[in-house]
Amino acid sequence: MINRRQFIRGGVLTAGATALAPNWVYAQKDGPEYFTLAVLPDTQNYSYRHPDIYTGQTRWLKENAEKYRIPFVCHEGDIVQNNDLFEWERAVVSHKELDGNLPYGLNVGNHDFSWTWFNGKRGEMIRDVCRIDQFFPPSKFEKESWWGGCFENRNHNSYQYFDAPGGLKFLVLNIEFAPRDVALDWGTAIIKKHPDHRVIVVTHAYMDNDDTRLGDGDRGVKLYFPDDNDGDSMWEKFVRKHKNIFLVLSGHICKDSRNNFKFDTSYTETGLLTSKGDHGNDVHQILADYQKRPNGGDGFLRLMRFTPEKNEIDVRTYSPFKDEWLTASHNQFTLSYSMT
Repeated sequence: MINRRQFIRGGVLTAGATALAPNWVYAQKDGPEYFTLAVLPDTQNYSYRHPDIYTGQTRWLKENAEKYRIPFVCHEGDIVQNNDLFEWERAVVSHKELDGNLPYGLNVGNHDFSWTWFNGKRGEMIRDVCRIDQFFPPSKFEKESWWGGCFENRNHNSYQYFDAPGGLKFLVLNIEFAPRDVALDWGTAIIKKHPDHRVIVVTHAYMDNDDTRLGDGDRGVKLYFPDDNDGDSMWEKFVRKHKNIFLVLSGHICKDSRNNFKFDTSYTETGLLTSKGDHGNDVHQILADYQKRPNGGDGFLRLMRFTPEKNEIDVRTYSPFKDEWLTASHNQFTLSYSMT
């Protein structure tokens, strides 16, 4: 098991992640066999206060899809902040930049739900009160060749496909926030139907910023749905059991709950853990959530460049809003992944 702290604190890099040169080049001379998976971390504050930054992200992805060879865009959940109509309307405007241009998947996070209220006090989160199906219903995507399907005819759990150079087939599996056992069972059934696909799991709350999975005692999931699954139980019940799962992406965590909810850009908004699955497969589990930066996150997103000839995934962090790359080792690194 390898985690990011081992090389950040020690000043050296372990075998699980290697340093990435600051002059990472995307030009055609890099070779024909690469592609870039784009990842949108929590956009809640953009939908709430900074919609132009959200739209700027999706427009940049559309305009740079050919340059970076982007086949797909993942969203890590918390699309909105308060589950209000105007926020969802803004999210729809932002994603219109992708509609018809780039395939994408969506995830629901805790901020995409509503709560019960009693005498002015917040009660329980209501899983069924989420407006994603009003604004991004499955019917919106059903005619797309890359759309796989969904669970319970809702967009809380869904899957999509994309192909990559070298005949590689990928399946992106979006799993609901604090997944119920029935959602994990559905995910298992989908994976079993696609033994020839490499599986990327996207779920809102899975990794913590101490490079461990969210588990008992962490505020990440149990605060909201105490009887459902956190990162640890997702790993034990689901992720570790499938040989074709190689990547888990999540957001949600941006502050240190063990240190008076401190926010520190050197570690609280990212996380990385590589674990062995039951079949001996490496599973890279990655957290990214920049929402506590100015302007609701300063527009930072993740670009993950897969190079099959090198069996590597280069991870970079870029903001179209600031035209800035984050170059610290927890925001740019290389992962080993066999693709040949």
